[in-house]
Amino acid sequence: MLKKALFTLIIMISLFIPVDQLEAAPNANNMLYLYGESTETYIKQLSVTKNLAGTLVPGYFDIDADGNLIDHVDPAFVQYAHDHGYKITPFISNHWDYELGQTAMEKRVKLAHQLADAVLHHNVDGVDFDIENLREHNRDEQTEFLQILVDRLRPHNKTVSIAMAPISSDTAKGWFGSYDLEAIGKLVDKVFIMAYEQHWIGGPSGPQAGLGWTEATVRYLSTHIPKEKLVLGIPFFGRYWTEDVKGLPFTFAQAEDVIKQNGAQLEWDEEYQTTFARFVSQDTGKEYEIWIDNAESLIKKVALVQEYGLSGWGGWRLGQEDPLFWDRIVGDRIAAEAKKHVGSPITHGSAPFVSQVFGQIGLDVPGRLKELYELGVPVEEQEQLQPGDVVFFGTNIEKLTATGIYTGDGSFVVAYKPYGTIQEIRLSSNEAAKYYVGAKRVPVTPRN
Repeated sequence: MLKKALFTLIIMISLFIPVDQLEAAPNANNMLYLYGESTETYIKQLSVTKNLAGTLVPGYFDIDADGNLIDHVDPAFVQYAHDHGYKITPFISNHWDYELGQTAMEKRVKLAHQLADAVLHHNVDGVDFDIENLREHNRDEQTEFLQILVDRLRPHNKTVSIAMAPISSDTAKGWFGSYDLEAIGKLVDKVFIMAYEQHWIGGPSGPQAGLGWTEATVRYLSTHIPKEKLVLGIPFFGRYWTEDVKGLPFTFAQAEDVIKQNGAQLEWDEEYQTTFARFVSQDTGKEYEIWIDNAESLIKKVALVQEYGLSGWGGWRLGQEDPLFWDRIVGDRIAAEAKKHVGSPITHGSAPFVSQVFGQIGLDVPGRLKELYELGVPVEEQEQLQPGDVVFFGTNIEKLTATGIYTGDGSFVVAYKPYGTIQEIRLSSNEAAKYYVGAKRVPVTPRN
């Protein structure tokens, strides 16, 4: 015990950041699952998320063959999460093991009390129920398990959430039939929709979550569970198929490496609104088919949250995703904010306007043209521009005259004083094309 305590203390000291350097509180409506990595790796993975998700769901609780709780909670990570404004609600899982799930339901009263005790002992913010592959005969048992957790934890202001199968129609059989949707909707604080596995290991090739398939799940569940409790889970991972391999999981980084090594590229599928690649391996001669979401397809799924009035979105699991996703989701917010000002009188120059727009969503960038240009990474080609990128105009980079915010589809918003009002202009227009000198993707850090 002494060695464990010393190790925990060392980790906490090595990860400590003074309170006055904390960023604005992350968005607790959005959930991120963490699994299979160390505390140090989780912290590195979180460093790129730009405070967009604030409820962390690490895999800290398992079940043994006798239906007892196995507790893996790392106190150092719990402390880190709380110091940085995160909620932390570890999940309990049977990892799809049917027999283990049945044992958990048989021993549900004992296991639920053990789990509640662990939540209180570690002072985490709640627990996420992720016991999967149950059956219709476990329906009432699952509800009872959740009821025990709620009764034990709610008086202590701890939350109970559940990771739910992607149900899109009435069903009373199998795993999908194990949920009493009406009862669960009343009991728990959040329902994380596992909106992935449209195509699965061992099955036919295809995407993890086509947009239409995802929307059908959201549409159905939002009529059976209060929308303000629903969190849309999106897949950060993909799968690949060959003549020998049927749907093994792939991270985005792994997919990119294999695709590049074989001179191929990700393509867009209009039907599923996601990306895929097909090629013949230069090493083995085998045909590969890869389906994985890029930033663009993930953004389209996230848009369903606002469209259907859900609580938030989340992902399984952090570290597997297209890293551009985090920049894209912030960039879209910047672009949307810029568009709100179109037609308004210009009260300051173009650089102060850019600074103002970033500031309105809690991001700090300088309001002077030259200082603004010194930030960020150059966007080499106009075809690579993404919403939220900052575009610059002048006779050359030494003589900049204006800056604006790229809003997508070849347009940008600019507060150029001679125009009188803030305008959205095409980059292909004569004046913009003549004076365009480049663009920067500005690193965005939430304001302290």
